[in-house]
Amino acid sequence: MTLRAVDVFAGGGGLTVGMKRAGFEVVAAVEIESNAYSTYRANHPEIHILKQDLTTVSGADLKDLAGSEQIDLLAGCPPCQGFTSLTSKYKRIDARNNLVLEMSRLAEEILPRAIMMENVPGLAKKGKNLCDELEEQLQQLGYLCTQGILQVADFGVPQRRRRFVLLAGLGFKIDLPQPTHSRTGKNGLLTWRTVRDAIGHMKEPMKFVEAKKQGGIEKSDWH
Repeated sequence: MTLRAVDVFAGGGGLTVGMKRAGFEVVAAVEIESNAYSTYRANHPEIHILKQDLTTVSGADLKDLAGSEQIDLLAGCPPCQGFTSLTSKYKRIDARNNLVLEMSRLAEEILPRAIMMENVPGLAKKGKNLCDELEEQLQQLGYLCTQGILQVADFGVPQRRRRFVLLAGLGFKIDLPQPTHSRTGKNGLLTWRTVRDAIGHMKEPMKFVEAKKQGGIEKSDWH
């Protein structure tokens, strides 16, 4: 059985990589930012991606791209700038915050079997009103929601990074995953992976001066 997924606020396609590895066929994506859109197309050339403001994309549009009435998973990572601690010193309201509610709007139009949304932990605090509104709207559609803050290092990622995750199933509950790693490896879990664990087997990086000698390097400020 093929499980079809849609990736909104798709960025450069990192989430799509994860969904592919999990066995999903990603059939459509949406991303408005030009560089991210170009990166996504380079990484996933076989996937239909719209370079468009998500508020102007309908569920029918995504179904058409999917070529199917059934979309099993709606996944997305809405803009986090208004919720992150890095912007806490600013008092202004970020207009992008309301994009979180696009997840429930599309859920109503598509009725996917499951929903996954990821964001910074601040969404559950600084953006609590929006988070609560999103969950209430999903519940009215018949979804059972689970949310929590996960540490990605607990799942084998060589980085300490906390993320807010919301999972919702249409008429069924989806539990948050159990950690596979821990800082010290207690309770039989693997210890956190380091950057050396992840890339230490690779050959030493080439210095710019050496690469320039070999040719093929255009002038660049390496930004």
